Amino acid sequence: MTSKPLDINELLSKAEDLADAVLDSSAVRQYQQAADALQNNPHARALLRQTKDLADEVMDMQARGVPAIHTSGLLKKLEQLSEALAQYPEAQAMQDAQKNVDQLFTEIAERLSQPLVEKPADGNLEPLDRASR
Repeated sequence: MTSKPLDINELLSKAEDLADAVLDSSAVRQYQQAADALQNNPHARALLRQTKDLADEVMDMQARGVPAIHTSGLLKKLEQLSEALAQYPEAQAMQDAQKNVDQLFTEIAERLSQPLVEKPADGNLEPLDRASR
């Protein structure tokens, strides 16, 4: 790449443009609509809250090294809550929308990292940090 290097302000401006484009994407709009629909269903919203709270509790216990025997009952309850939540179309739509957003971010990350991992035609790899030369 022989183009003029960007200064940090230009780079940050381009990053903001990318963030704006992501927010305007159909995947993010679909996610926002699904989240709104889920929030408008009080039963699904309550199940989602219970599921998140219990998942946080289990993760906290696991992070503290609590033996699995003490979390197995909570994991079973978490599975039951997740299954109950999955019965709501709003929850399924939210899960599908989340997968689409995750895929979008994966594709963006791959595109951004591609020039950093590709080998130049001459076979010589240059350090990423040009200041280290």
